[in-house]
Amino acid sequence: MALKQGWIKRSQVTQTATLKKLSLLLDAGESEALSLAKELGAIVLIDERKGRRVAKAHDIPIIGTAAVLVKAKRMGKIAYVKPLLEQLTEQGYRLNAQLVKHILIACDEK
Repeated sequence: MALKQGWIKRSQVTQTATLKKLSLLLDAGESEALSLAKELGAIVLIDERKGRRVAKAHDIPIIGTAAVLVKAKRMGKIAYVKPLLEQLTEQGYRLNAQLVKHILIACDEK
């Protein structure tokens, strides 16, 4: 849907040197996402700890799902973060209890 409506576009990595380096550290999908982000100067949405660590080591800007939710709340795009965090947890997404507490405080939710 997002692709058809033009919200996102599909791109291919052209700078293969970065891709080769990252492929030694991460799986194919993460390697390609990080390589393309570096190439385009884009931010990567990534939550997996190892991928975040590698991105930071290669100066690739990252954002996590929780930060996206906080920004969406602050922009008025969503009313509440808490039920979405609960849904993520129910679907197997692991969230540190301290992080959830911090997020809810930042969003004026309890």
